[in-house]
Amino acid sequence: MATDANATASPARFPAVPTANPARERPRDRVQGKFAAMAAAYCLGVFNDSFYKQSCMLIAVGLGLTSMQGAIAIVFILPYLVVSAPAGWLADRFPKRYVVIATKGLELLAMVLGALGVVLVSWPLVLAMAFTMGLQSCLFSPALNGSVPELFPPAQVTPANSVLKAVMVAAVLLGIALAGITLETGGALVVAWLGGELALTSRVLVAVTVVGVALVGVVTSLATPTRPAAAPTKPFPWTGPLDTLRELRSVADDRLLLVATLLGTFVWTVGSLQAMLVNPLGKLEFRWGDTATSGLLAAEMVGVAVGGGLAGALARRFSWERRLVPALVTMAGLLASLGGLWLVPDAARYGVTLTVLFASGVAGGLVLVPCEAHVQLGPPAERRGAVLSAYGFLFGLGVVVSGLLANLLNALVAPTLGFVATAALTLGLATVVAVVLRREDQS
Repeated sequence: MATDANATASPARFPAVPTANPARERPRDRVQGKFAAMAAAYCLGVFNDSFYKQSCMLIAVGLGLTSMQGAIAIVFILPYLVVSAPAGWLADRFPKRYVVIATKGLELLAMVLGALGVVLVSWPLVLAMAFTMGLQSCLFSPALNGSVPELFPPAQVTPANSVLKAVMVAAVLLGIALAGITLETGGALVVAWLGGELALTSRVLVAVTVVGVALVGVVTSLATPTRPAAAPTKPFPWTGPLDTLRELRSVADDRLLLVATLLGTFVWTVGSLQAMLVNPLGKLEFRWGDTATSGLLAAEMVGVAVGGGLAGALARRFSWERRLVPALVTMAGLLASLGGLWLVPDAARYGVTLTVLFASGVAGGLVLVPCEAHVQLGPPAERRGAVLSAYGFLFGLGVVVSGLLANLLNALVAPTLGFVATAALTLGLATVVAVVLRREDQS
């Protein structure tokens, strides 16, 4: 949470977070019901995104188009670099419920494009879907994350984030797992029942799933909570990315907020990079198949959920920033250990990989959840959407970097060595964070 010292140091930018909150005055069951509706709308969108992208990545890797993984990731994230400022403006200028409903409609459009792309194996249509879904996610995220502090008092934001993160992880997990099962098993079952060509049938199943889930998401969004706009007279950010850069400059005035923003970005970046290393590791380096490869990503996401839950449980007992460096060092050590997978006996190799990825996910969750809670609580309510969209801009940059780095690593070294390179980056960041936090203590 933002400290009084930080507020004093920069009163015009980030005043102290008020302890009172309208959520205290609303019945608990009503707040929880509204939160559940919002989380459900979010969950369905995350599932669709995860299921579709993993399906396309598995298809691409199977066709020898490993570099398509990076292209999908980069195209998906481009809207975060271009429209982050307008996304924050929408979240501040209008009631967040309206933003959520409109963006779920945009998700339905994206999934129609994606369905056509996957059935026809048209990579231009797949990339068009990725861009549209990235735009939807960019516009949706500030409204969603900005709603949590409106529904809950400050002391409950981290636990609420833990629940939201668990929902997100469950959706990602289900999407990743069902992608492999749909392509490898679901299509075979339908062909055995109705006949037809296996690869085409599997792709049609993917298409029908994403459009159906998007329709349910639109309906679910109608039950999201209604709250007044935080800044109804806020002017439109006509300079776009320049507004975002100015917002990031304001974030830099608060050292802890800057650390939280950068570390949250880093965890998302590493997660994106690992997804693009895991697929070739499972399918190409160790020949484990679609379902088993998706299981590796699922294990890591379960770890993130567990780590997020631990972060929520520890929120009132320990200072959040004191857990960052140990968690980062642990994550680096675990990722580095994957470089020695060839030394593990064949019978045990898959289980060891699952365990290591799960544990690295726990470490990532311990970092991500408290950092994102601090990003939500640090800025004042009327600027919360703008700061969260600036965070989304950094997230976008990180994913673009992860796509480029994944393509470079996959072209030059085996995926196991790619994890060693990721570990080195993580350890380097842990060192920088340790130095910054020490200076913060001294000041």
